[in-house]
Amino acid sequence: MANTVRAIRTCLVHPTAKPKPGKDLLSRLQIAVTDSYRRRKPKRARYRPPNPDKKPLGNPEIRQMTREEKKKLNAYEKAQNAA
Repeated sequence: MANTVRAIRTCLVHPTAKPKPGKDLLSRLQIAVTDSYRRRKPKRARYRPPNPDKKPLGNPEIRQMTREEKKKLNAYEKAQNAA
C-alpha cells in the first residue's frame, strides 16, 4: 500500500515532469506489490468457526392464498398500475 501511495504522490507532485524509463506510474504500480511469492492456499481467515445458526431451509410449503392476501395483492397491483 505504501509503495502505491508513493507512486501516485510522485506523479501528483511532478505532473509535468517526463519520468525516466521504468519510473512512470504504470511501472511503479506494477512493482508495488506486498509480496512476491505465490500462495499455496487461498488467503482467507482461518479463525472463523462455521456459523451454527445457518440451518437448512427445507422444502418449500405451497399453499393457497387467503382472501385477505388476495385483496392486498389486488390493491398493490392497482397502486402499481396507477403510478
